[in-house]
Amino acid sequence: MGASRRHHLGPIVVCALILVAASCTSDRRAVKVSPDAERTATPQPTGSSGLAIERSGFAVLGRRLGFAALISNTGDKTLGDITLRVTLRGSEGKVIDSFRDGLPFCPPQEDCWWGSAFGGRDFGPEWRTTSDVDVSVVDAGGPYKGTGQGPSIVPFGVERAGSGAIRGHAPADEGVVFVLAFSGPEPRSGIALNVSKSMGFGLDLEVPASLLPPLDGSEDLRAFMYPAPVPAGS
Repeated sequence: MGASRRHHLGPIVVCALILVAASCTSDRRAVKVSPDAERTATPQPTGSSGLAIERSGFAVLGRRLGFAALISNTGDKTLGDITLRVTLRGSEGKVIDSFRDGLPFCPPQEDCWWGSAFGGRDFGPEWRTTSDVDVSVVDAGGPYKGTGQGPSIVPFGVERAGSGAIRGHAPADEGVVFVLAFSGPEPRSGIALNVSKSMGFGLDLEVPASLLPPLDGSEDLRAFMYPAPVPAGS
């Protein structure tokens, strides 16, 4: 997975929204979480005015890497098509890999959660040495072009079943869902789902444990839905 690879809401999420899936056994020999997930907001490049990363974290869980971040919008407009860059670094600061991801929108004066997860082998042979992950705002597409007074983020409940799968019910007919795993107050991992009744899955979500493995110790799961049009075929 190289720097030119752009995962922007579509390709990452399609395989994650599965009602019946074959369960994969997670390799739990290597479990590592970021030691300090709190970040200080810093100015972002021109074109993403008002956006800053407030907190971020990551987790190395068996065969997978998970990422999570809190993006704040201090401006007075809902911004849409927000592009993030995620950079993985080794113990000596060497860049292991990077990729792009994004948020469909972020309302003004609000905090917006994002999360993603990938198979570790997607990042090459050094992925297990990841010791720091930097999340930054690359750009925003400008004011959100939705209708009405602007969209709102809808939090909703999810839980991990005895099988390890995460289950919940999407609160809107269409949009993007981010399910995040917290260790105490700190975000450590997450996954994104495109949700639409037209996909034929309904709105009852089931994320296999193999796609978002449980954190060791206490785990707090939270889900946030961003009601927005989902591209056809995603």
